[in-house]
Amino acid sequence: MRAQPVPGGISSDPPGDDAVTADAVTAPQGSAGGSEPVARPHPEPVVLEIGGDLGALIVYADGNLLDTPIEISPEGQDHKRAHQHVLERPLADRTVYAAVFDRISEGTYTLWMHDQARAVGVKIAGGNVTELDWSTTGEMTDRSSPDSN
Repeated sequence: MRAQPVPGGISSDPPGDDAVTADAVTAPQGSAGGSEPVARPHPEPVVLEIGGDLGALIVYADGNLLDTPIEISPEGQDHKRAHQHVLERPLADRTVYAAVFDRISEGTYTLWMHDQARAVGVKIAGGNVTELDWSTTGEMTDRSSPDSN
């Protein structure tokens, strides 16, 4: 596995207790343990655990989606969902709003918002970061990191 830097939160440190992973996002809202994020700026670095057959997904959004959960499910398994919230990520020259998923097994996925399929056929490749832009600016149009072949 290797750590992958995320724009605005570059780090090569291995994931720690506060690393954001798909494994850690399945607790229901309001559950004990306080694992749900709060609507506050998150300037801390994000470390993605990717490599082998594990990839990551970053979904960029507008500020009006702050704290909105985005769910991901393997294609054809709509009931098997994990979620991340859109968080505010302040950068030196701007603020980015994004939901970040890591440790996602290579495959094809559906993304959900408000229990409605928002994107179908999203491909996650092991060792890579897939980025989707749901913002109205379109500044970071849908793209995937280059293959590491």
